[in-house]
Amino acid sequence: MTDIINTSRKHWLDNNCAMATACGILDFYKYEEASQVLFKSLVSFGEGLGERLVCGSVVGSIAALCYILSDKGLTKKEILEKTEVFKTAFRKEFGTILCSELLYPEIKLNDSYPLDPVRLDICTKTVEKSVLEVQKIIESIQ
Repeated sequence: MTDIINTSRKHWLDNNCAMATACGILDFYKYEEASQVLFKSLVSFGEGLGERLVCGSVVGSIAALCYILSDKGLTKKEILEKTEVFKTAFRKEFGTILCSELLYPEIKLNDSYPLDPVRLDICTKTVEKSVLEVQKIIESIQ
């Protein structure tokens, strides 16, 4: 298991997927202040904003990715290109970036979030895939 996954796991289960990915990524790359800001900012972003919209793992990862790429001096255009690379990889793995399509229809909103075993498995996979894809992108520019 890679360190970025372990770093993200420190935020998983007690928090949501958006917080786990964003803060795990930012902590891994030593952006502790940004991690604290996003930790507070992403409380409502899990479970696709609580409405099964865009997966929180995607939202949190893109938030952290944009912050880091901006700090590294990439242009807006370059950052947008890298976020497309991320979304393409996520879609290739899961077929969608929408929470509603990732979770089975029988799992109700906020129903044992995220501890339902089926939901936990799906969401853990999205968190792990997301942070690994961000790591690939960041390492490709270093």
